[in-house]
Amino acid sequence: MTVCVGLIHQGAVYLGADSMGSNTISCEIREDRKVFARGDFILAGAGSFRMIQLLRYKFTPPARDPERDVMEYLVTDFIDALRNAYKAAGFSEAHHGVESQNGLFLVGHVGRLFAIPNDFQVAELTIAFNAIGSGGRVAMGALHALQPHVDRLGPAHVIHTAIEAAATYTVSVGGRSHAIAMTWDEQGRGTLIGERDQQSALQ
Repeated sequence: MTVCVGLIHQGAVYLGADSMGSNTISCEIREDRKVFARGDFILAGAGSFRMIQLLRYKFTPPARDPERDVMEYLVTDFIDALRNAYKAAGFSEAHHGVESQNGLFLVGHVGRLFAIPNDFQVAELTIAFNAIGSGGRVAMGALHALQPHVDRLGPAHVIHTAIEAAATYTVSVGGRSHAIAMTWDEQGRGTLIGERDQQSALQ
């Protein structure tokens, strides 16, 4: 599985992820990244690498009117376009008539952080961070402890430390960690403000 972490700080959203691919008996360090930008969005995926690749190279988030509610847009236009991209690529799954995706991902947009699990719901927490994947609970604990110190430590350091904690205590997390961050103007146009990679102690 993996770990993906997200943090909101001073209007920017920071996302990070490890680089391990694994199953129940083996693991490998992947070159293709789990965290990336798509237009005015940054995303980080956990689960199927096919899902992550479609998010990065096939899915195009539709334009959002700056006056439109972000949650409404994500629940409707964004998810509808995502499901159509999956269908076009032959990736969509249906069980008892209900579609799902084989994984989950984080989305950063206009200073807000969302999680989209396999049933396509859109979740936004009341706190300024989130983490998903097999190492998500460990990373959440690290983020909880580190978030009050983010001004001193820096958000990128907090992201990588949370990933390192997950790699230390989760067998399916490891390799190099990657982080990305974006800010937005009043029209919702995103600007990348830097990428940072860090070697995991477990690689």
